[in-house]
Amino acid sequence: MPPVNLPTSAIPVRHSSSRVRHTRLRIRMMRGEWHSDMRRHILESVGPIRAKAWGPVMLSACPFRDLSQAVSVLYDRDPEVSHRDDTVSALQVARRWRDMQARAAMQAGQVWTESLNECGRMLHVDPESGRMRLRVVTPDLLDGRSHPSRPGKPVEIREWCYRQVDGSWQWVQEVWNVEDESAPFFAVLSMDGDELTGRIEGAVDGWPDVYRFADGRPFLPWSLTHSVAEPPALFSPWHRIEAVDGTMVAARNSALIDHSQTHAAWPQRCVANMQPAGMQSQEGTDGSPVSVVVSDPTSIISWQAVEEGVQPMQWQWSTAAPIGEMQDVYERRLAMLAQSWGLSPSDLVRQSDDPRSGVALSLSRAGVREVQMRRAPVYRPHDERLAAMTAAAMNRLDGGSRPESGYRVAYALLPLSVGEQAQIERETLALLDRGLLSPAEARARILGESVQTAAAALQGITNARTEEV
Repeated sequence: MPPVNLPTSAIPVRHSSSRVRHTRLRIRMMRGEWHSDMRRHILESVGPIRAKAWGPVMLSACPFRDLSQAVSVLYDRDPEVSHRDDTVSALQVARRWRDMQARAAMQAGQVWTESLNECGRMLHVDPESGRMRLRVVTPDLLDGRSHPSRPGKPVEIREWCYRQVDGSWQWVQEVWNVEDESAPFFAVLSMDGDELTGRIEGAVDGWPDVYRFADGRPFLPWSLTHSVAEPPALFSPWHRIEAVDGTMVAARNSALIDHSQTHAAWPQRCVANMQPAGMQSQEGTDGSPVSVVVSDPTSIISWQAVEEGVQPMQWQWSTAAPIGEMQDVYERRLAMLAQSWGLSPSDLVRQSDDPRSGVALSLSRAGVREVQMRRAPVYRPHDERLAAMTAAAMNRLDGGSRPESGYRVAYALLPLSVGEQAQIERETLALLDRGLLSPAEARARILGESVQTAAAALQGITNARTEEV
């Protein structure tokens, strides 16, 4: 069996691939493995002397990870699959998704897509058992070529995998290509490009029939999801880089706040040519002499000059680090990062009513619904294509005749809370009483229906009452 959770350092790096290196930085931030990156950033920012004085790096917050997870709410519930002409087939596809636990993979894929800007999803069909699963692959392990007229749509995908070759495990390239639909091919290559397909256990020679439509056309069993609807290229690794840089700066500021709180968060009292009267000598734990003065809040400490003829002095410095102000600046930076991600400040949830309690980069229920509505058009084409691929693979396996296109995917929005629903009802009924809404519009607002559906329902209620009379 191959090793589980291979470390990032074990994954081969292609030559001159700044895309891969930057993507792996983001992956380390998502996994909490960016101590060395943060240590290097602090060292470059403040120099070796101050960096050493600050002490060990503490990753107390990662806004980049928090923002990625906060907006990944599209698959909190199972998406609904439908087909205009074949409801039974749509239910079968939805059932197959549940059986293969596709929603968990979709949810993980959205987190990686939002953080890395791309993520590969592969419909894997076991050639022996016919079992399906949705594989999620981060883009540092992918390469490929895009369609000439659609730069975000791949026609070839290369995945760097750890496979067993002649009994030993090594890194290989799995190549899936449908650029020429009349001659699709799958191949396994070494890192140097040598052919290894025949030496891989279980590798298919030629294009797998399970990845063909009913008319014989091959389809790429991959979908490369993007964080934007129309990506400018197959890979856009530096999109939202301001959130990565901002997280580094925020973590550096957090380290400074921790250092200041530990070493400079109290007034410093000083004396010159003075010592407390009545000091007693004791022996310390290491045997050295220690002078102490026993005191409590009700005692008065008298002082005496150490050297005659020299003016004794006593003073106090104020706190060197204004922790409250530093923390306020830190929280403002977090809010700015959220706005750069397209989130409204009003949608951010605080941990308590205290405005200085710290901004938790999570969303209110209204904010979650807003994000769901904005992200749905980005992911829906990929999920509808996945539904078509699933139906086609099922047909090849059991000889069925399910439609292999025309599927529609809808996402369940987060329901309103009791307080939100009551507020909408009060506002809607007030507008209805003033004649600013029709009964159909009022019903649509309260129940979340379309105006046409609400009008038809009201007409049905009217007809039923008329028949009763």
